[in-house]
Amino acid sequence: MWHGICAAILARTEWGVEDEAVLSAIACHTAGKPGMSRLDKILVYLADMTSAERDWPG
Repeated sequence: MWHGICAAILARTEWGVEDEAVLSAIACHTAGKPGMSRLDKILVYLADMTSAERDWPG
């Protein structure tokens, strides 16, 4: 649950990401949030589809 928030902090401090929309999408990709942007929703979808724990074809 915390890895999204931690990843957003790392993205800002270690990798120089400054775009608030990108940082928001990273931070909320695990649990979502009210009023999610299109980018937030896309990242949730991508994180879910590429998760190693998923075992469906495709």
